[in-house]
Amino acid sequence: MQLGELQHQMARFERRNATVVALSVDAPDDSLAMIERLGMTYPVASDPNQRVVQLFGVQNPQTRELALHAVYIVATDGTIFYRKVGRRRPVSVELIDAIDAHRGEYPQTDVVEGARRTAVAYPTNNFQALLEVSQATPPAASVHPEALSNVLALVRSGRGDDAVFAYRKLIRMSPAADREALYNTAAWMARELFFAPSADALAVGTELGQRIARVRELETQLAAAGDERDTVEAQLAAARAGLSGVRARINQNADDWRLRSVKTTIRAYRELSRAGTLNDS
Repeated sequence: MQLGELQHQMARFERRNATVVALSVDAPDDSLAMIERLGMTYPVASDPNQRVVQLFGVQNPQTRELALHAVYIVATDGTIFYRKVGRRRPVSVELIDAIDAHRGEYPQTDVVEGARRTAVAYPTNNFQALLEVSQATPPAASVHPEALSNVLALVRSGRGDDAVFAYRKLIRMSPAADREALYNTAAWMARELFFAPSADALAVGTELGQRIARVRELETQLAAAGDERDTVEAQLAAARAGLSGVRARINQNADDWRLRSVKTTIRAYRELSRAGTLNDS
């Protein structure tokens, strides 16, 4: 299940005196950034050697370093009365219903907590994603080149889970790389993975950045304009219209340019970069 969504519904579990514990195959330091970002208040245990994972039989058969997504609900007498293993992760309401049903108290009418936005790694929309890849520069010399090539090869071959572990290894093999260098590397990777064959999207991203800069420039001029205020206002209106036109083109081509995948790729590898450099900040 999504750990952030679980955190949002913690009050409902607490009202049932249900103890929530998450288990990760990551080392504790690798989970710190996620815990901080999601504001998690329940324990996150670490099982890097997968002893618990193997006992429950949920080791990923394709990628042995990972576990399958699994949820167990255990009664106070040790009986497992709910088990969900598979690709689709259950939401909190399914677990709460299972608890209530096991206790013979279903249905209950307690308040469902409203969803809250969880902070995510930049970028958050198509425009920001395209700006990021269009402005990305080749990785700094401090980023291990062979390790980076290995990550790209794994992603391209569809081995995304293995690529995650390879990227963590890249961070360890690049001790001189700071967080900003790794953040740029994440954007550059997205550029290589999605836009290397075509320059069309990158050209539009560059134009977007130029038009945003022009609008900001004119807004600054307008704040200090005197007798030329009418002229600056007209220029600003034209600049904003041009910016809107570029944004419309981006939205029209978002699917063809796979901007959703671009966003998730940048976010995922920046989360890893942040976790890997957390103790350096």
